This record gives sequence, C-alpha cells and structure tokens, in this order.
Amino acid sequence: MLFIVRVDSCSDDNDDDDDDDDVDDDDDDDDDDDDDDDVDDDDVDDDDDDDDEDEDDDSANLVQVVVEAIATVEVVVAVVVTVVVVVVVVVVVVVVVVVVVVVVVVVVVVVA
Repeated sequence: MLFIVRVDSCSDDNDDDDDDDDVDDDDDDDDDDDDDDDVDDDDVDDDDDDDDEDEDDDSANLVQVVVEAIATVEVVVAVVVTVVVVVVVVVVVVVVVVVVVVVVVVVVVVVA
C-alpha cells in the first residue's frame, strides 16, 4: 500500500524573531489572545482546493507509473519474442544443414 505524506511549510506570526511589518514590536502587551486580522477566511477554503489538486496530482502520478509499467512490459515482451524468433531460425538452419549433409553423404555412398 502506498502512503503519501504532504508537509506544508508555515510561518508563525507570534515568533519574537519575526520582523513582520504587521507586528508591532514596541507593543509590550502580553495579550496572546488577540485574533490575527491579517488572516483572510477565504484562505482557509483554498486548502480544500489544494487537496483536490493534490488528489489530481496523485492520480496523474499513478497514471504515469502505470504507463511506464506498461511500456516496460512491452519492451520485455519485444525482447523475449526477438530471442524466440532468433532461436527458431537458428534451429531451422541447423536442421536444414544436417539434412543437406545427410543427403550428400547418402548420394556419395550410393554412387561410389
């Protein structure tokens, strides 16, 4: 079974080392309960669209893997068929040569 894990990078706006223009560094209030007004509610809905795109990407990757597997099978079948044809041709040539040699030997013995 194939498990796909997606890791998104995200930034922490409450990080003291962050030098965002939206954060007032001179503000000494320790009020951590304030809501971040910079977050748009529509951004949250975009994550669902990203999940759909990821599923489409996963489906495309699966299709690509299947196509590559079929191409690999086609190459293997072509090689096997080529080897079988070469072996059959070699066997036929050897049989014809043996038959010709036997016929020539029989003719030489009968004539002599």
